[in-house]
Amino acid sequence: MGGRLTVHSEVGKGSVFTFSVLCKSHDRDCSPEPTAKPVDNRPPCNHRRKEPKILLAEDNKVNVMVAISMLKRLGFTAQVVANGVEALEAMRKDKYDLVLLDICMPLMDGLQVAYAIRNTGTSPRIPIIAVTANALRSDIERCFAHGMDAFIPKPVMFQKLREILSKYLPLPLEQQ
Repeated sequence: MGGRLTVHSEVGKGSVFTFSVLCKSHDRDCSPEPTAKPVDNRPPCNHRRKEPKILLAEDNKVNVMVAISMLKRLGFTAQVVANGVEALEAMRKDKYDLVLLDICMPLMDGLQVAYAIRNTGTSPRIPIIAVTANALRSDIERCFAHGMDAFIPKPVMFQKLREILSKYLPLPLEQQ
């Protein structure tokens, strides 16, 4: 596969394992800074169903499996879409309580999707959570500038996901 694995071990001291994996890179940067009006940062609406409806927009199948597994551990399910265009289409067809949005996706990236959701004016103020490996301060600021409410860095850690979701959705009793 083109990766590398090394092991260094000393009796009584321990072992160090390192590895490298070659991954496919994106062939473009995410969208530029927004050019229109700033986003209203009001708290999310209190409209809730019995089971919160989550939209997960993620193009990487492994990341989808990991996210779905973590959401299941928290007592949630999610509808999954593979790109930004599908995310906006799903939003037009149904109402969601929260969106987990990968930033770098094909066709339309997460920044463009968040900006479009915030500027349609047709749906309630839905919490949009950025999920990305681009975790520099400037990346986080761009997410907020495009209308996102929170940020989860990749690789997603269960406790971080739980912490962020609990701010916007009621956790099942066994998860509280």
